[in-house]
Amino acid sequence: MCLAAPHDNDNGQSQQATSGPELIRGRTVLVLLLSVLCGIGAGALWCLAGHPWPEAVVTGGAATGGALGLFHQLVGPRR
Repeated sequence: MCLAAPHDNDNGQSQQATSGPELIRGRTVLVLLLSVLCGIGAGALWCLAGHPWPEAVVTGGAATGGALGLFHQLVGPRR
């Protein structure tokens, strides 16, 4: 990772050089992270309950999808 040094613009004010716009907002990252964690937890519990692992994967995927909608509504206002 390369950090650019501050430089002066035409006004004489110092600016920090950036690599570009933010790719993913913090809210999006949080919603996706919580959803994936719920899916992993559901799949792990399903597997620990003695079900075959392919069923656990499908269960985890379904839980991720459901949690995505839930956390999209619950986590902070959209901007």
